[in-house]
Amino acid sequence: MISQRLQEQLLPWIENYSRASLSSFGAKNIPLIVPAHPLEKPTELLVAQIGNQTALVLNNPDIAPKLEGLLEELSPDMIFSTFGFYELSRVTLPYGISVWGPNWFLFGEESTIGDSIDNRVEKINDNDLNEVDYKQFWHCYPKAIAGFGIKEDGKIAALATVKNRDSPVCEIGMEVSQGSQGKGMGRAVVTAAARWILENDQIPLAVVGPFNIPSARTLRSSGLEYLFQCMEGKKELFYVPPQTLGFPRPDTVMYNSYPKWAMNKDIKENPDL
Repeated sequence: MISQRLQEQLLPWIENYSRASLSSFGAKNIPLIVPAHPLEKPTELLVAQIGNQTALVLNNPDIAPKLEGLLEELSPDMIFSTFGFYELSRVTLPYGISVWGPNWFLFGEESTIGDSIDNRVEKINDNDLNEVDYKQFWHCYPKAIAGFGIKEDGKIAALATVKNRDSPVCEIGMEVSQGSQGKGMGRAVVTAAARWILENDQIPLAVVGPFNIPSARTLRSSGLEYLFQCMEGKKELFYVPPQTLGFPRPDTVMYNSYPKWAMNKDIKENPDL
């Protein structure tokens, strides 16, 4: 569990990120806030839940009246779900805003991040980072301030990159190439990145969707722990999450609960991947 000290250290960062005082968040209802200082682009809408405190922060006051009724109808549990982001997008899409989420925000500190670094991990230099295929390592950041990887046959097989996310937070993005998964590489590179962030007197962060079971497990095994969740609205294509990734156990036989004919056949491939 994240310490009270770290939570208090992160509160100013969370308020700056959400552009709202945590004292304005609601416990029984979801207040709608139009901040004096708008959310940073490209975010146009943010729904944040910290503990049992929730708020919806919105740049465009013209949408506010249309969202207020929805917030009165839906509980936070319903908002922070696939149903919730569809219903929010139903209101915001005519304004060109697509909602995505929820995303879990996981942080680490000295007491949670291990200090033993896997000897397979190496710090990746800027030249090698520039040569990375970011369509393959698409959860990593092209403009990283640091990168940590594991190579197989001279090629990067697992990579964790670090980017600034407003001091004192640095965010980790991680990807393991196909064919190299299941070897503990993800945990190794994330742990190395988190340790480097701590050694530079910053706080490590990673963001993951609840559907991504392998990544959530990897991040938690590296010592990153949940603090809050968010949904964001941006002016971009409307993306939907994939079918749940991963499995409960390696020997688990899994079945679709719906037949193929009932699957959503109108979902297009991501044009950027």
